[in-house]
Amino acid sequence: MHGSCPAAPTRCQRGPRGASRSDGRSDVDLPDVAAESYSGRRGRFSPIAGPSGRPLAGTLSTYCLLDGELRATRGPIMLRLLWAASVYTRYFLRRSMPTNILLDAIRTRRGLKWGIPATLLAAPYLLAASICTNLIGGGGPGWLNLLVLLFCWNFLKILIMGPVSLILLIRVRIQEAIARPAEA
Repeated sequence: MHGSCPAAPTRCQRGPRGASRSDGRSDVDLPDVAAESYSGRRGRFSPIAGPSGRPLAGTLSTYCLLDGELRATRGPIMLRLLWAASVYTRYFLRRSMPTNILLDAIRTRRGLKWGIPATLLAAPYLLAASICTNLIGGGGPGWLNLLVLLFCWNFLKILIMGPVSLILLIRVRIQEAIARPAEA
């Protein structure tokens, strides 16, 4: 460790200065971040002050013992909020959009046999994309480009799932055939 670094914690700890650990004990082994600066690979920095020396608003510090030295890093809360929003958006879209519901049903054991027939449902998406493209070419609003992108994405998802479900069905049937003689 470098000369001014105090005793380092045994594991990474996250939280603002003076926060408590998950086991309920106080962070007595963490340094006072207002008084110390630490050397990292990116140079010396203080977990409270930014490159200009001014305090950073909305950040939490993470202390880690890496390569024998204590390193403090900053992480803006904004990134955590964006990450959480993207996760919730994904879950919402996964549960409520028709093509996602269809693809989840096809991926089950009972639904694998419907993969190839479900590929026929890709044709309406291609037709809708073609209609929107013609409307855009005829002077329609620009936001129809987003619908074209959405329709093409759904078309490709359903089109690709047909052969993939066939491969998965063959694999499952082979596994079931191997397991049958073992049971008898």
